[in-house]
Amino acid sequence: MKKKDIGILAVLILLLLMWPTLGPMLQHRFFPREEYTGPPPSVPLEETSGRDAPDASDAQAVASADPSLEAASLPVQSPEQTSLLTNDAVSITFSSHGAAVNGAVMQRYNRTLDPADGPVELVFTNRRSLAYRGLPGLGEDGDFTIRPGETPRSLELEGTGVSGVVLTRKISLDENYMLRILDTFDNPTPQPVILPDHRIQLGFMVENASGKSLYVPYSLGVDALQYGGDGVAYLGKKVIPKALKQSGDVVIEGSLHAPVDWMAAKSRFFAQILNPDEGADDCIWQATRSDVKSKVVSSVTAELALSGAAIPPGETFGRLYTCYIGPKKYSVIREYRRHQEAVMNFGMFTPICKFLLWMLNFMHDKLWPHNYGLATILLTVFIRVLFWPITHKGTESMRRMQEIQPLMQELREKHKDNPQKQQQELFALYKEHKVNPVGGCLPMLIQIPVFFALFVVLRSAIELRFASFLWISDLTQPEGLLKGVLPFGGLNLLPIVMSLMMIWQQKIMPTSADPRQAKIMQFMPVMMLFMFYPAPSGLALYWTTNQGLMIAQQYFYKRRKDREAAEADAGSPAAKTTEARPRNARKTRKGKG
Repeated sequence: MKKKDIGILAVLILLLLMWPTLGPMLQHRFFPREEYTGPPPSVPLEETSGRDAPDASDAQAVASADPSLEAASLPVQSPEQTSLLTNDAVSITFSSHGAAVNGAVMQRYNRTLDPADGPVELVFTNRRSLAYRGLPGLGEDGDFTIRPGETPRSLELEGTGVSGVVLTRKISLDENYMLRILDTFDNPTPQPVILPDHRIQLGFMVENASGKSLYVPYSLGVDALQYGGDGVAYLGKKVIPKALKQSGDVVIEGSLHAPVDWMAAKSRFFAQILNPDEGADDCIWQATRSDVKSKVVSSVTAELALSGAAIPPGETFGRLYTCYIGPKKYSVIREYRRHQEAVMNFGMFTPICKFLLWMLNFMHDKLWPHNYGLATILLTVFIRVLFWPITHKGTESMRRMQEIQPLMQELREKHKDNPQKQQQELFALYKEHKVNPVGGCLPMLIQIPVFFALFVVLRSAIELRFASFLWISDLTQPEGLLKGVLPFGGLNLLPIVMSLMMIWQQKIMPTSADPRQAKIMQFMPVMMLFMFYPAPSGLALYWTTNQGLMIAQQYFYKRRKDREAAEADAGSPAAKTTEARPRNARKTRKGKG
């Protein structure tokens, strides 16, 4: 192997290892985030808001409003009243019980493939989102009056807690899926009141049929951006499955034990993201399974732990939140602050994922007939063209290796008792014939980040949900042809075609000199069939298209080599002699005549 090639290989491996650090730096330099500049609150936040407010621990000597209120029973709730905030994207229902969210209707996303079944609805009636816990009379047990807000997409809710504190909640909805909430706690009593430590919760997130996939086993999860630059904690993949295996309870709970900037409870395609302006003391997550023996999460939720405060007579204490309730769509969430787009969980290849997703959406939006299946094919073609010089060089290297295989085998037999001498002679042979033994691997190594990034995008992009292409009804799910007639969820045709194309490709590709490696390559189509059979059809479409382009590239290369060989034979001395004989014969006959 040449020193230059070794250096290139070392640099590529180093880049892969450094990408988790280098990627965010490049993103910050070339893809700066736009901070959220949504509508301002309807009233300014009081100066005593957030972490600057008096701490409850410093106010233990302050008498509470009325000791008799601590033992007072909560009043019987009045019949529930609801109010709706809506725009072109979402309709969110608010309840008079807890001033909380009963549910949200995603007006741009159908619940099933049949539009008649209506749009996706996130239901929180069993656990209302944005309700407080630990504040008697102001949580889901509390009664609030609802009145219109200052704008068409805003409202106000007001209720009184057991301690006499009045909570006024002002909510506004932007043009997409973001709520802006201002909570003001007012003490109208003549005595100081201690607001105890409390929590604010999100509703349960469950996965509907369109979100389930064998390739996304932990689609339900809880994320939290840790305060102080420690990054996002993804609890859905690590903590929750581990806790489910160890716990014997149907409902399990855990805590991050660290301050956070925001938290999110999410499914495969939708999320709730709660972001207090002043952060929170902790994130508490909860996961539920269908029964004790099950290791599969059926629902998730989360709460933020907030510090209490002492509210002097006639004073107020306020908090400001934003709450996103909508699809996990990068182009929408990226507009908001504090890295909330991290709920997409693109992983270590985030910049590449963002670029590929942008390309996918660009091709869909700009090119007729505006189909994501066609966009996936065009994106695959673009990637193949982009890496054509590298893959071409790799193919050339493999063919040169094939040409010297007899010499390599001869050296192995000659020096089979001396491995060191065998390696020296092989490297000398490579140098003599200018062959790079890892030349065929370099193109694959370079494409690994692109492959994994595209894998992540195609398995999780909500843009492909219910996107059809030819016989495929949903690119985020397996094809499922004749589902209900055939067992195992129907027939997935693309993975079978892909495996047959891999066998075809192996027939026209250069073979390996190592018999063991050749057997492994022969087993690859079977392994890939099992890997891709339960995969989303968008992934299978990408890989099948990729295989077809590789075969076309091989035939193009083979035809060019055959043409060059024919031209070389035509220019050889033997060919010239053969061509000269008929002309000489004609001249002789002409002279005799």
